[in-house]
Amino acid sequence: MSVLRLFVPLALLALSAGCKREAPPAGEDARAPINEAVPAAATETAPVVAASAPAAATPPAPGTAADASGTNHYDEPKFALVAQPSGAYAAGKEGTIEVVLDAKPPFHANQQYPYKFKTKEAAGVKFAQPVVGKDAAKIEQQRVTMRVPFVPDAAGQRTVSGQFAFSVCTEETCLMEKRDLALVVDVK
Repeated sequence: MSVLRLFVPLALLALSAGCKREAPPAGEDARAPINEAVPAAATETAPVVAASAPAAATPPAPGTAADASGTNHYDEPKFALVAQPSGAYAAGKEGTIEVVLDAKPPFHANQQYPYKFKTKEAAGVKFAQPVVGKDAAKIEQQRVTMRVPFVPDAAGQRTVSGQFAFSVCTEETCLMEKRDLALVVDVK
């Protein structure tokens, strides 16, 4: 019986060693969002920093994170991801936000992956479809840009949010990831 107790953990360890999915570096939370504005030129050596802002009584400024369910920007060692405004917004008229994924070398955008943005219903925002698919994305070697259409119901600040599914690869491995994004837009 003691041989079996030793064999099972060793077998599980051997199976997990064959996994190609990479883990975040020890001591870092690779999924920690950054709620700051997107820097003009992000460097790969920049540390991943988790923003910890106290709850505010005033609504967030346009182009910033809306709440704890998402942020408008992630900057991780293998990629940067941002949800950004795309044009002006008017009540009752369709507008779009852009979701932009930039793979950091040696990673590149996975050309075959079915990129998608799963919308999250929010007060004052309507989506024509619950999932925006790969057909709405422009896929380049290092960058994926997806336009997400929505219609705000009235003037004021509205939150456009959802979950973006994506993949970045090297020659040896591909990572398949999902991140929650939320962007506050100012509707006139």
